[in-house]
Amino acid sequence: MADSGANPKQRQPKKNKKKRKQSGPEESERLLKTNRTNSSENENEPEDQNFEVGEAEKPNQGGPWRNLELILSIQNRELDLHKKVELAHGFVMSRVKEEGGSSDEDNQAVNMSRLVIFVSDWVQSLLISEGKKVESGGEKHQAEVVYTYLDLRCWEIFKFCLEESLKLNVSLTFSRNLLRSICWIARSALSLLNKTFIGEGLRLYTTVLDCISLVFSSQEGFSNENLDMWITTVSSVLDLGHKCYCEAPASGNEGVLVFQFLCLVLEPFARFLRAHARKDGFRDFSNKLLEPLLHLLGLLHLQIGGSNPGWTRNILKLVEDVLSHGLYHPLHIDGFLSLCSTEKDATSNDGKSKDSKTINQSYHRHLFDKVEGILAAKNAFAVESIGVLFHLLIDQVKKLKRDSALTASTKMMGKSEGSRLLEDSSLGQTSMMSSESRIVEKNYCSTSFNPGTRKSLHDFFVLIMEPLLLEINGFLETKLKVGPELLDIHCTLKAINNVLSVFMHEKIYVRTEDASEGASLNFLKKVYNIIISLSSDLIQLSVTHSDNFTLIANEVLSAVGYLMEIEYDVLENDLVSLWLMILSYWAIGLSLVDSPDRCSLFSKITDIGCQLIMLYSQLRQVNNTIFALCKAIRVINLHNSDGELNYTRFVIPFHGEAYAKAVEMLLSAHEFKIAIHKAMKSIPEGQASQCIRQLTLDISESLEWMKVSCSEADEKEFSECHLSSLHNFNLEAELFGRGLSEIYALFLESLIVTTGNCNLLGASIMELIRVIFPCMSNLVGPQQEDAVNKFLWSVAVKDSDNVITRNKNKYMIFEVSTYWVVLFFFRLYSSCRCLYRQAAILMPPDLSRKMSAEMGDSFSSFSGRDWMEMSDWINGGFFSWIVQPSASLFSVIQSVSNIFCKDCAADSCPLTYLMHTMACERLVDLNSRIKSFEYLIENGDNLVQVADISSLRQEAAGLTGFMMGHLSLVSEDQQRIFISADTTNNKMVDYESDEWDFSICSVNKKSLPTALWWVVCQNIHAWCPHASKKDLKRFLSLLIHTSIPYVRSSFGVVIEHKNHEADRLKNVALHQISSQCFIDSSLYEQRFVCRYFAKRFCRALEKSTLPFISDFPSGNVKFKSSPNWPNVLSDLENSSLAISCNKLNVFDCSSASSCKGQNSQPSTIMKFTACQSLLNLLSCMPKGHLDTRSFSCYVTSILNLERIVVGGLLDYQNASYSTYYYELFRLFVSCRKALRCIITACEETVAGRTSDTVLFEDLFPVSWLYKSVHMVAGLQESFSKDIYHQVHDMILALMDHTFYVFLTLNKYQSNHAVRFLEVAELNFGCAQEQRSLLNSSNYIEAWKSVNVVAKILKEQMQILLVNVKNGICNGKEEVSVDALNLNKFASLISCFSGFLWGLACVVIDTDGRNSDEKAKLSRWKLEPISELNLCIKVFEEISSLLLQMFILDDNQQSTTICHAYNLQKSGYNLDFWVQRRFCRKAMMLTLIWHVVDCRMNLPLQ
Repeated sequence: MADSGANPKQRQPKKNKKKRKQSGPEESERLLKTNRTNSSENENEPEDQNFEVGEAEKPNQGGPWRNLELILSIQNRELDLHKKVELAHGFVMSRVKEEGGSSDEDNQAVNMSRLVIFVSDWVQSLLISEGKKVESGGEKHQAEVVYTYLDLRCWEIFKFCLEESLKLNVSLTFSRNLLRSICWIARSALSLLNKTFIGEGLRLYTTVLDCISLVFSSQEGFSNENLDMWITTVSSVLDLGHKCYCEAPASGNEGVLVFQFLCLVLEPFARFLRAHARKDGFRDFSNKLLEPLLHLLGLLHLQIGGSNPGWTRNILKLVEDVLSHGLYHPLHIDGFLSLCSTEKDATSNDGKSKDSKTINQSYHRHLFDKVEGILAAKNAFAVESIGVLFHLLIDQVKKLKRDSALTASTKMMGKSEGSRLLEDSSLGQTSMMSSESRIVEKNYCSTSFNPGTRKSLHDFFVLIMEPLLLEINGFLETKLKVGPELLDIHCTLKAINNVLSVFMHEKIYVRTEDASEGASLNFLKKVYNIIISLSSDLIQLSVTHSDNFTLIANEVLSAVGYLMEIEYDVLENDLVSLWLMILSYWAIGLSLVDSPDRCSLFSKITDIGCQLIMLYSQLRQVNNTIFALCKAIRVINLHNSDGELNYTRFVIPFHGEAYAKAVEMLLSAHEFKIAIHKAMKSIPEGQASQCIRQLTLDISESLEWMKVSCSEADEKEFSECHLSSLHNFNLEAELFGRGLSEIYALFLESLIVTTGNCNLLGASIMELIRVIFPCMSNLVGPQQEDAVNKFLWSVAVKDSDNVITRNKNKYMIFEVSTYWVVLFFFRLYSSCRCLYRQAAILMPPDLSRKMSAEMGDSFSSFSGRDWMEMSDWINGGFFSWIVQPSASLFSVIQSVSNIFCKDCAADSCPLTYLMHTMACERLVDLNSRIKSFEYLIENGDNLVQVADISSLRQEAAGLTGFMMGHLSLVSEDQQRIFISADTTNNKMVDYESDEWDFSICSVNKKSLPTALWWVVCQNIHAWCPHASKKDLKRFLSLLIHTSIPYVRSSFGVVIEHKNHEADRLKNVALHQISSQCFIDSSLYEQRFVCRYFAKRFCRALEKSTLPFISDFPSGNVKFKSSPNWPNVLSDLENSSLAISCNKLNVFDCSSASSCKGQNSQPSTIMKFTACQSLLNLLSCMPKGHLDTRSFSCYVTSILNLERIVVGGLLDYQNASYSTYYYELFRLFVSCRKALRCIITACEETVAGRTSDTVLFEDLFPVSWLYKSVHMVAGLQESFSKDIYHQVHDMILALMDHTFYVFLTLNKYQSNHAVRFLEVAELNFGCAQEQRSLLNSSNYIEAWKSVNVVAKILKEQMQILLVNVKNGICNGKEEVSVDALNLNKFASLISCFSGFLWGLACVVIDTDGRNSDEKAKLSRWKLEPISELNLCIKVFEEISSLLLQMFILDDNQQSTTICHAYNLQKSGYNLDFWVQRRFCRKAMMLTLIWHVVDCRMNLPLQ
């Protein structure tokens, strides 16, 4: 008997003639052998008898009777079922083992084809039997029932038959009842789903799936037209899918099996429904499968982003196919397109809706009855998927339309082909056919549904929506309750939104093509009103219960968005209610701190607000929605006023602060501001003035609203002069300044002024100014005593003059929030002033001058000639437009600040910021006026009085002092930033972001320093002429300190907050403002920057070293003074590392990798952040301010910092905190990079302006540049393999920077030396008395410097070359690329090549200017030049040696491999060793290239 535990892989056929679905990864998981019942007896029976048990065990032994014997064994009635299954399975296993070997099929009495057919029919009879009972003792016992459909052997036999039939091309007959076994298997799997499928269980279900796949993919196919059996089977499989997704994880073996089961059953079922559609089966399909299919769809949509997205999408597609063919088959779809539903919503001639009912008696009505049943059953997942029914119907209609169009095109092609000439080529016919098809496709895609189809789809939309709306109405009638009912509402709303989404995207309703007599619009209004009613109830319910509020609110807003996009008339111009709902949602959301969906709610609210703005912008009615928002803000605090009762259902009795904050956040949203800005830009220029007039009316209403809110109080109350006793005034003041001023300002700032509308626009703005004049004149009049008191009385009460007269000797007590009133008028006035200036500039000259004079502006419209000819100049102040004469802006700011900013400017942050912007505007005007007056005085105009200029300068100084006085806020904020690490417990201190979103109403204590810093940095040119020396220095110090990023990652990399590229003005932080200011070249045009910046920067750099300078013995360094270089170089030579450098001692620095791992110490990393950032800043900022003094200051500080860093690196005995080494190494590279940038910029600027500039007073710094790199370069071997490559890259960068430093220095010195040579040439042709004039000691000193540097580098190279040569001559194996410390060698090569490249650049440039070859030859033969030839010879020797070492290294490859093997045996990391070897050989080639390339460019002999 064949081994029952055969490997499953051996049973798979090698070649398949037909492509079949594979069983997937389950084949590899069949780990355990199948349990079988083996017979223990071998009986021999006579050959003349029928096939007995003994003979039944022999068919597997071979011979021509093997196949026949198996058939006879199966037919033998005396054998029990177990024995027959065992014999058949053993035969199958033996055949699987023989696969690919010798076979005697040609000699069999019964061929394999007949055997496969017989066994297939027999085993199918077993599989379709639910259970066979075995008799025992004449009685039947339930325990002896055999469930053959669960026997793995039966399924393996069936699978063998299926596979052999494909090989032999044999047609099998499949039982119509085979679906039963699939159904039973699904139920069995359902009961075991929560258990683990292992061993025989896993093999069973995997084999079943293989069989199902082979059955449904066979040539014969599976034919069963019994819909009931299909429905039963599919229902069982769907139950399995439900449980898999709901209770068990959809992953692992179980998940994959369920995925395959669903796909293998649903796909043929969809084909069955497409081929065997019946009208009488529609009801059964809807009753039994609609809800399970929708339930599965809901579950699948939650799994789209899960572990098996591919399987999930496939099942989704199959479920949709089943629904589409089961519900919307062409046999059924005509009925769905003949529904009538909109007549009842049609409007009669008298404007009332007709009272009719939907009549539809066809069997299609059962679908909608079933939808009602699903809603009643509260199946959440099925309810949410109801919208798919509408989507599938539309897809089916599109498909039928496309098919009919292609059919019509084919018929047309047939007729045209019949009339064509016979000689038309087939290619031409094919081209014509494809052309026609493309035309049909284009017409189909470009045209929408015809009116009849659109009406039919709309009728279906109404019928599918009615049960959903009835469900919502039921909730509204019984009043909303908390608990499960809210979840039901959420599911119903999701279903409504799914339907509305399809309705909107497919454009079922088109306003201009609607022929339903208003029925469609009425139904949409009905939907909108129900949603709004639900929203109002939800708002009121949230006062006591806020559970699930954000979920439902999101769905309500989505529904409103869909309806607005479908038809804007659903709003019925009630925009105020919609804005109130939006504000209430935001106010409620602010209180739900712990809600996970709160952010999504705010985002959805912003999207709806933007959609509303853009919708009315397209209708050219954006002003309507903006002023509706203004009215909604005013309605918030109107308690049951006449005419406003309808809005109270959208307002909740929250504290006023919640609504004020909601208004602020909505108006501060970047997307919302952009939407308003774009909408206002799209207003036609002819409507701009009308918009201003509407704005004027709305402002009048707002001012009246302020007075109405502060209802008349009795004389006693007013006599107490307590404005705070008017309870509503504080909230109104905040909404007045925080909300309304933001909208009005954005409205005015977004209008476009053109030559066509400037006249009307100017007149409209004048009308607006007249509205605010009565109140504002009290604030900005020349008498500032009690000005704010009078101003607020004029805003708060109607009869303000009498009230002020009665209380002229008393002062009001103001609440903090009353500053919003001042802000409102300031901001409105500033916006009007800016817009009016734009209009005046575009007006005709005469009118322009007249309008400017009214505003007190003598610059916008007056030319220089006008100024020269003018005898009485307009001495206009900032508020001259309101009243003349007016108080100066500085006086008004002082009056306001004394009341609202007395204790702390942060108490009135928005007002403080606004006063700064106004001060900058005024400073720009004052600077222009001062310069103009100064010009007139210089030209002898006696009409200008010096007192006029003095008063202007005094006002400018006062405004500048006001601005500089608030820099302390930025300073205090910076002190908080610098405390970035807790050094006691090594924990990062939480940093609170100081970002500002550019909205005035959102400025608070946290963002005020950023907002003020933005104003100061953007207007340096305006205030710096009037600032004191102390303020200028303090500004530079703050500018330097605020440029330092304050967040550091665990990897030691500075993180800079970046805004989205498309939203460059979305928000900004302090360090971003300063960094942007530094890279702006206009900063360095200011004289105070050139004078003070270098010293301030160096002082900041020194201060940034304080956190780590005390950790090293060399930390006692004075940054301002030049070091004692002989002592410094001596200490460097005598350092511990220098003494042992030849031995290559390696200290344990493996923990340095902790800078990028879990063991990193944030406090250690943060110590270097400020210093690193300042060096990076110095490297990237423009160098236009450099002069000799600043250059010396920068270089001295950087070299002193290098001394500290190098000393720390070499002091390896302090390696207890190895993170220092990595950070110090990075800092050293940054120092050398900054030095390179400074020297390069100095060579380009300073050296170009002066001929006698000396970059270094002595040559000791040059020695430091080489020796410091030479010492530090050897540290690469000290770092662990984890960061070996990072350190290697830093060393390469360090050498590169040093190379350019030497190149620039020598280029500069050589340039002077070459001038000495040119002077020598000229001396030969000049008179004796002229030679003294041409000789210059500076040129001679420069030449000496070049020679001395060359001599130093030559000596260092010769010392190194001697050691290497000795090693090579002695035949030492260690002297190879791996033994030589290439980093030190490369550091010397870098300095040497940089030195010679600098010389080469000067030589090439000089030779290019002088083409006299004789002069060139004579020049290079001079005695100073000849000394450089020695350096060239050393350089040539380097080339030869490097090539020799490179070749020697290749020859020693075998020795190196042995060495590597020994290293590996000793535990050394071989991969790391190979990487190091590769890096060194790459560096070797780089050095060779440096030498050869540099030598080729040197013309020296």
